[in-house]
Amino acid sequence: EQAGVRVLCSARVGKVSRIDAGLRVQADEPVLAATVVDATGRRARVARALGANRAQLDRMVCAARVFAIGSEPPGDTYIEAAPDGWWYASPLPDQPRPIALFTDAHEVLRARLATVDGWTDALARTEHVGDLACGVPCGKIRVTASTSHELDPGVGDEWIAVGDAGVAV
Repeated sequence: EQAGVRVLCSARVGKVSRIDAGLRVQADEPVLAATVVDATGRRARVARALGANRAQLDRMVCAARVFAIGSEPPGDTYIEAAPDGWWYASPLPDQPRPIALFTDAHEVLRARLATVDGWTDALARTEHVGDLACGVPCGKIRVTASTSHELDPGVGDEWIAVGDAGVAV
């Protein structure tokens, strides 16, 4: 912005098309631009609309559960290695603590990580993260895709993808 570039924050990107002068981006307000920096996260809305493809690099998934930790101090973010992936635990500002296992998709089925029993059994085998699962579980276990990917190509005429739009691991 200090250099004179117009920055749109939190804009919903719609249709993207090429025009003689660059690109037309339908967003909360239509934009004509000579160059667009695509920082739309894993969706890479601009780059993919202009022909880039997302190349999946693995079959990573996340099996997560949130715990209400009440008045306990929030603490730090923890990452713990596991035989088939890694655990992640981090407090949120309003006191819940998500605890997640990142692993390959086949492991979710093998270890029944989408079930309370399977997930709890896996958590019990941790050395440190299991101790953070104090408090009341909030809701069910959620399993979501967390695949690593890179954009191909990551740059083109009038655009460049940055951050998770370009590569996410």
